Amino acid sequence: MGALEIAVVSRDEDVRLEAARAFDGAPRSWSVRLHETVPPGADVLVVGPDIDYQGRAIRFHPGDARNLLRDIERCAATRNRCVYVVGAGGGSGVTTVCLHLAASLAARTTTCYVESVWGGAGTRLGFPDDHLTWADVEGPGGSLDTAVLPAAGGFRALLASRGGVVPGDVVAGACRGFEFVIVDANEDHLDSPTQAEDILAVMVVPPTRVGARRARATLAARAEVGWALITNRTGPGGDLGMAELQEAIAHPVLDHLPFTPRLRGAEDDGALLQSRLSLWTRKIDRLALALINA
Repeated sequence: MGALEIAVVSRDEDVRLEAARAFDGAPRSWSVRLHETVPPGADVLVVGPDIDYQGRAIRFHPGDARNLLRDIERCAATRNRCVYVVGAGGGSGVTTVCLHLAASLAARTTTCYVESVWGGAGTRLGFPDDHLTWADVEGPGGSLDTAVLPAAGGFRALLASRGGVVPGDVVAGACRGFEFVIVDANEDHLDSPTQAEDILAVMVVPPTRVGARRARATLAARAEVGWALITNRTGPGGDLGMAELQEAIAHPVLDHLPFTPRLRGAEDDGALLQSRLSLWTRKIDRLALALINA
């Protein structure tokens, strides 16, 4: 185990000191700092029972420090995954896929949805117009606690302000705080993170000839990205079959999301993540498991 920066967080000084004593015998490459609030940039967070933190952290309870070092090693060894979801053209249903994927992942692990540019995700999730955004994160690499909002699907949402693209340091901060980060993006946003080994890219393709052409062009332009492709049928009729679509794109397609009229109704009624959409939702769950096991 290499160098680690560990933050022990509690407003109770006795809790902080007891947790610090548990590091006797820890590797000398570990740096342990005591805090009253969650700091930015730590590799591992250890939080006391008085800290309400919904991200990736180890819970420390006074009088029970037996497994703390082992839990830190396990946490540090767990990869944080950042998934960029893009569409092959507008109207592919990327935001809807992202929100459901975040909800599915949140049932298994800590998850944050990041809206890279303003697209109305806050409205779909039922937040007021004056909700906090990633523009409210304080300074480069600042704490996300002020801006990450609890969403109905069990995940946290880092929503966009009008104008601008989410800064890379904000995404990096979310990746430090959550095991999975789902970025609602487009292919232009992949420029900075493509060298990171834990970046995954999912393309949502309408199963049409236009969608296939756009997908093939993106694949050719961004050949350095390891793409996983899914199709999302947003309307009835006129669509290509799976075999025909794969031939047109010249790339395997992981799964096909069927046309589900109830999905649009649930979105219009403000119940996007409350409704169970049978086959559509089960396929999103299957995609979530594929990402976890990637």
